[in-house]
Amino acid sequence: DASGVRADTANGSIRITGLSGALDADTANGSIRISRHDGPVVANTSNGSIVVGEVSGAVEADTSNGRIEVGLTDDNPGPVRLDTTNGRVTLTVGEAFVGTVAASMRNGNLTFGPFDDRYDVRFSEVDEHSGRAVFGGLDQPVSRIETTNGRITVKTRP
Repeated sequence: DASGVRADTANGSIRITGLSGALDADTANGSIRISRHDGPVVANTSNGSIVVGEVSGAVEADTSNGRIEVGLTDDNPGPVRLDTTNGRVTLTVGEAFVGTVAASMRNGNLTFGPFDDRYDVRFSEVDEHSGRAVFGGLDQPVSRIETTNGRITVKTRP
């Protein structure tokens, strides 16, 4: 259990499991994998994937070449900011997620859902390269998902 952690490496992967508090993970050439984290996460890498699962706080993830996969706990309201240049982005939300998800990409496709009746979701401005989904009837906070080359998927926890 930690009140805050910073993990930083120049050439290598970062793996963190089961901590709490603010987490900042940064690597230049390697992947980042974080699981069962209680608190906000900031993850950055230049060449590698970012996988964050079972996180209860806000998430910011940024990579140049790699996929981003984020799974929020059922009680996590968000927000997230997920950005990659070359890679797919998948966000899995729980029932407590609220606000607007603004998603955009240049080359790829966008999939929202499916969402069952546990989720109050409205869609607007959805086309082949961008879209907005409003969760819980609240426009704020705004979560942003962007990729240049790759698909974006926003879905529910099983």
